[in-house]
Amino acid sequence: MNTINYNLQNMTFKNTFIKLSAMGALALTIQACSRPSAPGIYKDDQIQSGVRKTLHSLQDELLSALKTDDRHAQELLMSQEFIDDVRMRVKVCSEATIRMKKADYSLFREYYIVRDTVGDTTTIKDRTSGINNYDLKVPTLAREMYVAQFIAKKSPLTWMITATYHKLDYGWKIDDMEITPYSENHRTAPEQIAFAQKMLDKKYYLDANNAMVGAMNDLYPSNRWMYEKHDDISKMADLTRAEISANLPLPITVKQLPSEPLIWRITIQYDKEGTFPNINYVSKTNLLDTTALKKENAEFGKIIGEVFEGVDKDKKYIFYTIYNKQLSGPNKGKVDIRDHFDIRQTLQ
Repeated sequence: MNTINYNLQNMTFKNTFIKLSAMGALALTIQACSRPSAPGIYKDDQIQSGVRKTLHSLQDELLSALKTDDRHAQELLMSQEFIDDVRMRVKVCSEATIRMKKADYSLFREYYIVRDTVGDTTTIKDRTSGINNYDLKVPTLAREMYVAQFIAKKSPLTWMITATYHKLDYGWKIDDMEITPYSENHRTAPEQIAFAQKMLDKKYYLDANNAMVGAMNDLYPSNRWMYEKHDDISKMADLTRAEISANLPLPITVKQLPSEPLIWRITIQYDKEGTFPNINYVSKTNLLDTTALKKENAEFGKIIGEVFEGVDKDKKYIFYTIYNKQLSGPNKGKVDIRDHFDIRQTLQ
């Protein structure tokens, strides 16, 4: 009996030792996962799995809170300093909520940053994106930082949400968030300006102008973002403006049509399917006679490629905004924009 009792006690001791050893190994694993990496900048799958899993959980909470406009859930993820900046916080979160209702946002790129010191600025130099290479400057408020960028990858018009986290005494918290235009017609600013150059080479001045405007709109996906080709983009934009000014003078009287409509302005139409040219013209046809307006516009659409070379190529729509009145007196020659009629031309 004594022997049997001894063996049972010995087995119990062994089992306890195994359990304690397993717990010790688990503790070491958790400790290893929570310990910061060596100082440096880690991108995407370079981030250690334990840290990445924690941060991805916070991302899911952020995207959910923004999409549902849950202000309380949003604030739980933020530092007290960012919460106190009420005007900026509400503005950014409200804009993000609007954008997320129009398209599905997901993680685009992420950076985990470890520093020995705090109080200065960390510059992320992304040199893996070709024409879209950029620098991103992040204030160093803690030894561990995290930057997450979100975009709607399938949308032809997308804004970038940038959330910057710092690991504070009370956990990972967002202390800065931005939402800024990132791309139009699936093209970033460097890609837009390269497209503008191609259009200039073809003498498609209207398309070149719209691409150049898009590049300027999307030049700063974050206030801390600077494209590597920033100076080249700015110079090319200036050259594009000069070319367009010399070759696309307005107003233009369309003499190919008996009614001789007057094109006085060209704007950009923002649509869920992308950006398209909107040709603003003054017609002699009464705005109330919509049948006659549509008939005139149908004839206009047939010759619009003669007025603006290339405008009827490689796009789905052209929009038209039609006016009737030109002002007199001190504003003579200007168009009364209070009344107008809108038409969308679908291209084959």
